[in-house]
Amino acid sequence: MMRILYNLVILLYTFSIKVAALFGNEKAKLWVKGRRQWFKQLESSLLNFKEADRYWFHCASLGEFEQGRSLIEKVRKEFPDAYILLTFFSPSGYEIRKQYSEVNFVSYLPADTKKNAKKFINILNPKKTFFIKYEFWYHYINELEKRKKPIYIISAIFRPQQIFFKWYGGFYRKLLKKITLIFLQDKNSSHLLLEKDITNISISGDTRFDRVQKISAEAKSIKKLDEFIGENRSIIAGSTWPEDEDLLLKVFYTLEDKNLKLIIVPHEVSATRINSLKSKINDPANSNSVTLYSDSISNLKAPIMIVDTIGILSSAYKYATITYVGGGFDKGIHNILEPAAHGKPIFFGPQYNNFKEAHELISNGSAFCITDTLNGNRLIQKLLKNQSLLETTSKNASDYVNQNIGATDKIFKSVFNQPKKKSPGFQQTIEY
Repeated sequence: MMRILYNLVILLYTFSIKVAALFGNEKAKLWVKGRRQWFKQLESSLLNFKEADRYWFHCASLGEFEQGRSLIEKVRKEFPDAYILLTFFSPSGYEIRKQYSEVNFVSYLPADTKKNAKKFINILNPKKTFFIKYEFWYHYINELEKRKKPIYIISAIFRPQQIFFKWYGGFYRKLLKKITLIFLQDKNSSHLLLEKDITNISISGDTRFDRVQKISAEAKSIKKLDEFIGENRSIIAGSTWPEDEDLLLKVFYTLEDKNLKLIIVPHEVSATRINSLKSKINDPANSNSVTLYSDSISNLKAPIMIVDTIGILSSAYKYATITYVGGGFDKGIHNILEPAAHGKPIFFGPQYNNFKEAHELISNGSAFCITDTLNGNRLIQKLLKNQSLLETTSKNASDYVNQNIGATDKIFKSVFNQPKKKSPGFQQTIEY
């Protein structure tokens, strides 16, 4: 019964996306267009790799890609002649990473129907498959398991409210048992799964820590930011949305340090979005109130810069005295590990409950939730006025990242240098 319902949901979802595409929804159009003739594209990409080992990595979107990226690059480094396929479910991941050079082919994942899954696995014939964090597609997993192809879930995290732990979640619990090994971020996830007799698990940590540490170590110099900030202190706000900016601007204007610089890096950088943000900042009495990163000559006297391009945020954080990460007034905060890896205090809005790292960074004193102008001013002012506290907070952030690196190597070692199989019933809960 559940399988019939699952198939119906997949068909209805696919149909609704096609309808949305017909009515002009841009993401829906990309979703549909990207899946046309997928089998021909996949076959073509494999022409020169008939004898090569094939590894398949699947990510829902861009965030999951960043979660799995360090393992993809580790596999590429260790197996330079292998064929690596990277698939995405969402256009927001595919469109940004479709030219990713560390893999042989980037594709959309065809809708999870029995027919698609069988055809896809027939063509690809992967040696190993890696699904990143949250992806549990029934027909693909079932087809791989039937053919005895190893399947791994990477950097998974589970919570009691998920369907796996509901009384009606048996269908999805059976799906988890088809996975060769589920690599978990934490012990809480392990306890939840063991209570449901799901034992094909390993606590290995979160691969994002390896990625952000590498990013911070390889951070590029950004001349424009260097010149704009000069000898002043700065707040760098990354991946912001309008609600973040409304609060942040109010807080910024109340801070005592009048030489402080604010650099805003919006999550979206369309002309409409940038113009809307700029109009909020422009002060009729002060023509020097804001400058754009793209300006041929930056206005160094302006207190605020808007970064109207993509690709520099991860390096930009190194120039910050304090950072703010957006998303906390909507569906949830964006990547707070990047500023933490740079050793920067982090502020964000109240929607962070589903983010383990946010709770842990708050607990170690390097991250702070702000909800209004008053508490935002109080918390930021406290750091700016106390250099010793600022340095301690910064050290706590970088220490947190350094203490959690290593998941990529643990997973790679477990997958590619596995011990001999144990007797039936063996509970493989490896904790490193």
